[in-house]
Amino acid sequence: MSATPPTFTIGANPVRPTRFHPVDSADPRNIFARPTYAGPELRPTSVRPARDVGLDMPSRVGSTLRYRDGRITDLAGNPITEAP
Repeated sequence: MSATPPTFTIGANPVRPTRFHPVDSADPRNIFARPTYAGPELRPTSVRPARDVGLDMPSRVGSTLRYRDGRITDLAGNPITEAP
């Protein structure tokens, strides 16, 4: 007596589940025969020459310019000791 696999119906189409075969090799039980993934997205990225230029630019907060090193200037570039 042979057991038949179950059949599912999606819409009007009967669908029979299939067995997943990860490797199409001579011996499917050999897990080491699987192709390996090189992971090209994990390689170091190319370095663009001007990648950090934006870090040197100040942020505008109201009528002041604030730099990453802690300096605060007015819009003309004059240093401010106290922020308005």
